[in-house]
Amino acid sequence: MISEGFFRGDRHPLVGLKKRRPRGRIVQLEEKEVQNLLKQPKRNTYSGLRDFSLMCLSIDTGIRPGEALALLPEDFHASRSEVVVRAEILKTRTPRTLPVSLTTVATIRQFFLVRPPEWGNAPIFA
Repeated sequence: MISEGFFRGDRHPLVGLKKRRPRGRIVQLEEKEVQNLLKQPKRNTYSGLRDFSLMCLSIDTGIRPGEALALLPEDFHASRSEVVVRAEILKTRTPRTLPVSLTTVATIRQFFLVRPPEWGNAPIFA
């Protein structure tokens, strides 16, 4: 039970305090900055091509990093230019289909060509 003196009459103790606004997490980059970032990975190496493919996918879709790293080869549909994010890897547990550009499709296809075939159905960006 709250004592009578707690509210000092009809005035609530939080009256007049400003609410905190959540800080935005979206980082805005200029086009030139994005182009410079995309030039960084050395695409003639396995890891460079992987990183470049992952960057293209992220720019196209805004996919969360954890979701992108959990994608399997079966989730990528080049013929339909889309990636299906399965419910079990999503924060919301609701599956979604993300369209990707032809550039990203070509880059991921190229990455699949250098990916060791014995990895089979391991995550794409392993």
